[in-house]
Amino acid sequence: MISICSISKSTSKENTVKTCELVLNRFTSRFGKQDLASISQEEILEFLLALTKNNKQATKRNSYSVLASIYNFIINTGLPALTNPCNTSVIRKIFKRPQVIQWNIVDKETVDEIIFRTMNTRNRLMLELMASDGMRVGEVLSLMPADIQERSLTIQNPKSGRVVETVYVPRKILVRLTSYTKAKDIDSKVILRHADLSTTQRYLGKVNDTETTRWIETSLTLELARKQYIQCGYINRTMRVGSVPFCKH
Repeated sequence: MISICSISKSTSKENTVKTCELVLNRFTSRFGKQDLASISQEEILEFLLALTKNNKQATKRNSYSVLASIYNFIINTGLPALTNPCNTSVIRKIFKRPQVIQWNIVDKETVDEIIFRTMNTRNRLMLELMASDGMRVGEVLSLMPADIQERSLTIQNPKSGRVVETVYVPRKILVRLTSYTKAKDIDSKVILRHADLSTTQRYLGKVNDTETTRWIETSLTLELARKQYIQCGYINRTMRVGSVPFCKH
């Protein structure tokens, strides 16, 4: 078990490691005194159902995939005669991949109009980075002043799994970005990362419910539009090399 965790930590992202450790701990607690070959398919199904009770289908699928991978690892490295009890039609059907949701994406002209009508400097910068440069919401919210280069932005710990990525940004946006960092106090609390309205307002202070909700909905819409624009070719994702916190404030 220790060797499996070590391999996972060296090749996977933090959330994947956490999921792997959770499944391993629960599996060891449940079957620690049993021989692996004696664990039946029914026991595995019961274990997975208890482990993922009240979880969404995507989470259930992840837990199933981790357990199946653990068995495959054991079979490939030490017990070739062992049968993987996860590979049954019943279990695979229960823990199948969730259906992909087809979102209704706003067109490019609408996004451009949203940006044009956004008067708040910070909000407009965030929207422009997402819509024009293909950055994710989390990447924009993680930007720090040190990530601003002469012609690009450095993204620390991107979702791709790489250590860093570089995003080339139009100079006019970089100039406004640099001016914003100089004009504002960057050492403040996180604000817009929180999708929960009460948590967001705790940081925002005097901003009313309507304004806060409108901004959250706009950010989520832009994130969906970003993905669609990359697919349609509006945004050139290949401009990311090796492919960020002041916009939190």
